[in-house]
Amino acid sequence: MGQLTSSFIFWVVVFLIFILLETITVRLIAIWFAVGALGACVTLLLDAPFWIQVIVFLLCSCLLLLLTRPLTKSFTSQKHRITDTGSIIGQTGVVTEPIGSKAKGRVEIDGLDWAARSWDGTALTPGEKVTVYSVHGFEVVVAKAVKQS
Repeated sequence: MGQLTSSFIFWVVVFLIFILLETITVRLIAIWFAVGALGACVTLLLDAPFWIQVIVFLLCSCLLLLLTRPLTKSFTSQKHRITDTGSIIGQTGVVTEPIGSKAKGRVEIDGLDWAARSWDGTALTPGEKVTVYSVHGFEVVVAKAVKQS
């Protein structure tokens, strides 16, 4: 009975550790190892030896992780990136929507889409390279990029 109790306590502690890790990380990875620990507890109750409990733990955990990871990845992926707006000043971007002399357009800078207006009033067409001169809120002020040789 002592072996059963110590093994049960071991799997409960493993379960709680993985639940705690999942709570901290929220990546939907550790939760499957917690479920694997529950599977090991079931094999313990069926009076299986410890090495079989470990195999059940690893099989349950890895199979659940492999089978559910593609589904859960879409829930946990970062969709927004925090940008230090000052860091884009001087960077080169590409016009994606026309920028008129007084009309705003759009540019892509470092993979991010920005509202943009022309620094000197020059009209800019899609595909043109521009340099960022300043940032005002969510809008960048750009001018046609100077070709460097």
